[in-house]
Amino acid sequence: MIKQWILLLGLVVGVRTAVCAADGLQGASEKAAQTVLANHGVSSTVLRSENALRDVPPPGGKGFPIELAGQPGVRVVLDLDYWVLMVGGKGNATVLYMLNPKDEQSALVITIGQSKGALSDETLAKEPGFTQFSQHPGRIGNEKVMWRSWSDANHLHSDCTALLTPVGTPDAKKYPVSLNVTANTPERRKALEDHLESLQLDFGVR
Repeated sequence: MIKQWILLLGLVVGVRTAVCAADGLQGASEKAAQTVLANHGVSSTVLRSENALRDVPPPGGKGFPIELAGQPGVRVVLDLDYWVLMVGGKGNATVLYMLNPKDEQSALVITIGQSKGALSDETLAKEPGFTQFSQHPGRIGNEKVMWRSWSDANHLHSDCTALLTPVGTPDAKKYPVSLNVTANTPERRKALEDHLESLQLDFGVR
């Protein structure tokens, strides 16, 4: 899934890279992922370490609460606990979070701010093993979205975009948020999509 992340980085922040250098790094820790990114001129920050991940969610909850620092930051409850790398940060127009659980059976990329847009249908259709696209409705926070889903020879994918107002600031501007889900089974993809309804932007996350 590291290869998918670097493809997304090239899309979002203009990184030009030979993505083949990332092959074989599935299952790598956040430190190994940082090394791959650094080798392609991309600096990142570890927000949540793999060593700190929980195996059991807090009592009474519906998943694993995760907070990601930023301006605005992110609050979300996910199906599993995920380690997190952040690219960008204070002073950057676009911030990208890359999330992965211990078992590497799913991954998530959250982009806040203006990006270059999602990969086109035509580009994705050229991937080996590509299947047809499908669409289905969902929610991110209080916003209705339309998920675009497909698969290739390696993984199942889906993506969507939303415009979100940070909580507690009803008059604040809306921020564009792009979500990219990668999974190895339909069940894991759906679980991640469903939990993303809990996503909120919040300036109070530090």
